[in-house]
Amino acid sequence: MEALFEILFQFIGEFLLQFLFEAITDIGFDWFDKTAKPAPRPILSSLGFLLLGTVAGGVSLLVMPHSMLTTPSLRVINVIVTQLLVSSCMMVMVASVNEV
Repeated sequence: MEALFEILFQFIGEFLLQFLFEAITDIGFDWFDKTAKPAPRPILSSLGFLLLGTVAGGVSLLVMPHSMLTTPSLRVINVIVTQLLVSSCMMVMVASVNEV
């Protein structure tokens, strides 16, 4: 039971940390760009988001330097599932903001 709690805590904690970081950066970008126009240079924007993701990963290592997941297959699943969930939530948030 304790192992299940550790696994769920790792997934949920990482999801929340990435989601909050992405939301804060998105709010910050919208603060500076009130027009919310599409990015003129998608490659440059992609590199910027890659850099932001790297910074978020570094911050998560400062908060929790050792992973609670010791099984390599669970780590791979965590990386894939967390990224898909965070990007889906951010896509829904951006779509709902653009509708208003």
